[in-house]
Amino acid sequence: MQIQLIDSLDHNRLPAVAWQIDQVKKGVSDELFIATPHENSVGICEELGLPLEKVVDMASRKRLSEIPAGDGYFLDDLKVANDGQRVFENDGTVSLVTCGRRIASVVLFSGSSYLVQAVSWLNQAGQVTRKDIYQKNGQLFCKQFYNRGSLLESDYFFGEEKAVVKDYYYNNRRNFSIVFGEEYPSFEAGLQDYLSASASTAEVVVTDSNRLSTLGQNMVLACPDGVFDQNGKVLPDVLMMMENDQHPVKTIWASGSDLTRLASQNLPMDKIKKHDF
Repeated sequence: MQIQLIDSLDHNRLPAVAWQIDQVKKGVSDELFIATPHENSVGICEELGLPLEKVVDMASRKRLSEIPAGDGYFLDDLKVANDGQRVFENDGTVSLVTCGRRIASVVLFSGSSYLVQAVSWLNQAGQVTRKDIYQKNGQLFCKQFYNRGSLLESDYFFGEEKAVVKDYYYNNRRNFSIVFGEEYPSFEAGLQDYLSASASTAEVVVTDSNRLSTLGQNMVLACPDGVFDQNGKVLPDVLMMMENDQHPVKTIWASGSDLTRLASQNLPMDKIKKHDF
């Protein structure tokens, strides 16, 4: 089995990520794993022409085909206290105003004038205290809690009654996670465990040479954008992986022309494999 692992669906227009997605669409790769959850993952994948049963959200540990359909969370269903008003702003957001004070800012799903994507609740100083994020089917996706504008905690529900993933932050950086009841020093550590349990024998392909490349034990780094920078030097991350036998990336896919150039530079070539992109 071959799995294409990407960070986020928000990156689907990046050439390397688009190549990974295309491998799944063509049936070259069996599944697409997504590391960062997205409230509109189903809609994005449908637009991209990806079969939902072949897309796995690693955070919720669900295939997208398991997410139920729904009509969405309607703007009219959002109650405003004290006979408040809804004010449609020029930037496409909606402000909730009561007693002359703006208490919340509402973001609607792109292309919709009534489906709620997120509600940011504001204090008297206009700072966000809590953000409620919804899936396009109307189910609760995530609640985020803030202090003086800084993110403290993200509770992911993925449509369940209770949060199944909780991320805690310090200085706006995630530093502790509880994933399906298990405590982890980082969100990535939880992803590592899930990948080990669900794809231990699979060939896992990444194009991200940073955090994704260390999630498994026998990773493949595909380089459809090439292995050289604009100055003709080997990309630092690629060079480090070539020289480090202990790095989780055990295979690096390079084009035929890149392989020839690499071979002429007296570099360790054990990990380099020719691949037709």
